Amino acid sequence: MVFWQSRDRYKSSEIALSIAQRYEALGLDVGVLVIDYKNQLHDGDFAPNPACYPSVKALVTGVNAAKIPILMFSFWPEVKAASSEYDELTKAGCLINPALSGLVFDATIPECRELVWKTMLKPRYYDQGVNAYWLDETDGEGTGGGGDGDYGYNNSYGDAIAYSQLWVNDWLSLFSDPVASLNEHLPLVLTRGVWAGGQRHGVVLWSSDIHSSFEQLASQVPQGVHASMSGIPWWTTDVGGYGCDVAKNPMDPYMQELIVRWYQFGAFSPVFRTHGCRSGPSEPNTKECAPAQGSCGFNEVWSYGNATQVHLEKYVNFRSQVLKPYIKELDGNVTQFGVPTMRPLAYEFPHDAGCRHINDQYMFGPKYLVAPVTAQNATTRRMYFPKGADWKDIWGSEVVTGGQTLTIQAPLGVIPVYSRQA
Repeated sequence: MVFWQSRDRYKSSEIALSIAQRYEALGLDVGVLVIDYKNQLHDGDFAPNPACYPSVKALVTGVNAAKIPILMFSFWPEVKAASSEYDELTKAGCLINPALSGLVFDATIPECRELVWKTMLKPRYYDQGVNAYWLDETDGEGTGGGGDGDYGYNNSYGDAIAYSQLWVNDWLSLFSDPVASLNEHLPLVLTRGVWAGGQRHGVVLWSSDIHSSFEQLASQVPQGVHASMSGIPWWTTDVGGYGCDVAKNPMDPYMQELIVRWYQFGAFSPVFRTHGCRSGPSEPNTKECAPAQGSCGFNEVWSYGNATQVHLEKYVNFRSQVLKPYIKELDGNVTQFGVPTMRPLAYEFPHDAGCRHINDQYMFGPKYLVAPVTAQNATTRRMYFPKGADWKDIWGSEVVTGGQTLTIQAPLGVIPVYSRQA
């Protein structure tokens, strides 16, 4: 419920631990530290590369000692021919369509799920203290029988055209159901794709690889509302954008402004998680820990210069110190009543015609009216205040009577947010 720290890749336990310790030294509350993809020597190993992560238990212990309670590892569903588990999974009949130069694990077969959990995931991760998992490429982009990314997976239920989507939740269940059954931890799975009923697997959905641009930031506001209204209450973006073909250097003024505005939106999102492939410097590769895809640049709060860091720390602290108790309330409402976390204005004010067709503001639960700034160089923005309530500026003392549209001051360090008054 507080801030999640991630970047394209932490290439070793040593690097990940140094990041955790620096956040502790800054006194910033981080809830999850994420080890992104290519942590395995080959996809399908279902074990981190021992040269880079020699002891998962020691890494978890060190991260926990730095006051970060959760360490999350990333997995992809491909099983490459060079992986240590390829022969066993092939013999067991657990591999299907080719995707990204590897066969795919068929999660729709219960015996295959049991095999991987009991002999690979549980002893190598869960028993070492890792109980949260990032499942990338869960959108079933198989290549067998069709073009890259548009075919899906033939599986034990039948052909992809009818049954590929059922593979998704079964893959999620491999990482969530055993955790839930042990009654030691609530399952936590970050996923790129989910299907109807996926909420039961403890999922956080993120909006996939997106550009680092103001245009992309603007698109995320309605997407978050749409996800929430679709019954997916825990949703997040790559705060700052993943990068893709418009990756930016952290010291680029455009990126410095963008990251501040995205942190502001992230702080008032169901899950607040930064991630991305930045251009520019990173730790040097070593022979043992140099994946075929190069690692990207730094993406921590201190990576964007001192002036920017002040703004980023403000929202990390606000999330922890002010919003966390409120998000716990939202969590309870989600569980008991299924109410969405990010809400269109008309959800709370259905009889106010002025609330209709507004897709760049939202209610964060019943209390906060949020108007993210998503345009470059903007220092003001137009904002509608729903009729039937007064609205207090959470950063000051101004109170606005509902039923009007005003131009609100929004200098770089401020996102317009107003608290609903009785």
